[in-house]
Amino acid sequence: MVWAVVDYQFIRQMLNTPTFNMSMIAFFLIHLSPFWFGILNFIRLFFVFSNTIYVLTNRRLIQRSGFWGIDFQSLDHDQIADIQITVNPLDNILGTGTILVTHAGVTPGTKPDKIIGVKDPYSVFSQIKTVSVDVKTDWNYPNSLRPGDNPGYKTSYEPKAK
Repeated sequence: MVWAVVDYQFIRQMLNTPTFNMSMIAFFLIHLSPFWFGILNFIRLFFVFSNTIYVLTNRRLIQRSGFWGIDFQSLDHDQIADIQITVNPLDNILGTGTILVTHAGVTPGTKPDKIIGVKDPYSVFSQIKTVSVDVKTDWNYPNSLRPGDNPGYKTSYEPKAK
């Protein structure tokens, strides 16, 4: 916007000069391309926002989004390798945050998937983490192999006195 305001002042002054020609307008149309791209990006974000939905189920995370068409992305809980929360100052004011999800099989240096604009992100983070751990525990230690009493899972540890 600042770019456009500065260029607007130059254009106004040039329109009042006797040496004005059409090549100056062409120059400023090109020179204002960051402004035009910014406006187009706002329009794109409006359509993407209206098409974006995040769903947390007991089996996977699902994201629906898209600009031209609707795209779906699914991530099973057993594939979640790491999960983080970022809350910037604007998010803090709005009570939202971004959850970053890194999944198994991703090459190092690849950016994690983002779940943006989550209300109460710490609660959602806790839900995702809990379900992810439960699913991984079920896969690694099936119910049929579990003892009736499991002192190491979801219990407080009390060592026996000798």
